[in-house]
Amino acid sequence: MRVEKTVLATHISQLVEDSSFLYFISYKGLTVAEFAELRGKLAGVGAKCQVLKNSLIRIGLEKNNIEIPSHFDNTGDTAVVIGDGDPCPVGKQVKEFGKKVEFVSLKGVLLNGVVLTKADTMMLADLPSKDALRSQMIGVLQAPMSNLVRLMNAKLASIVYLLQAYKDKKENLS
Repeated sequence: MRVEKTVLATHISQLVEDSSFLYFISYKGLTVAEFAELRGKLAGVGAKCQVLKNSLIRIGLEKNNIEIPSHFDNTGDTAVVIGDGDPCPVGKQVKEFGKKVEFVSLKGVLLNGVVLTKADTMMLADLPSKDALRSQMIGVLQAPMSNLVRLMNAKLASIVYLLQAYKDKKENLS
């Protein structure tokens, strides 16, 4: 392998190691202005986009002992969206941009050392962010406790109302 390819493969291998996730997207047919717009949207959610050769992506993944499944589409032009943290907002941005510009579509995502299918990648892009999922989970966990407190409060309030009615009745009889 030529020196340039070796350096690029090492660079891609380092990207795989350092990133929480890698989205693989197709972009063939995008204008320079549209690609710049996509990069701007991705920068807004803390991600970067690089155009890389499919063969070098494969070598970079193999250097990290990541198996490339047979379902992965490694044909055509591929851009890699790199980021740390929550992958959902990044996938959502790519998917929304793909609705606006037909040339952009998700091919797959590398998450936790596994390359997901295109369908799984689309589902990941539809998920709410980690913070939204956490708040939903907290709401689910708090609901039984809140209901119990409300129920107990209602029972105590009914006892207080009963005692107040009894007191008022006694005062009216006197």
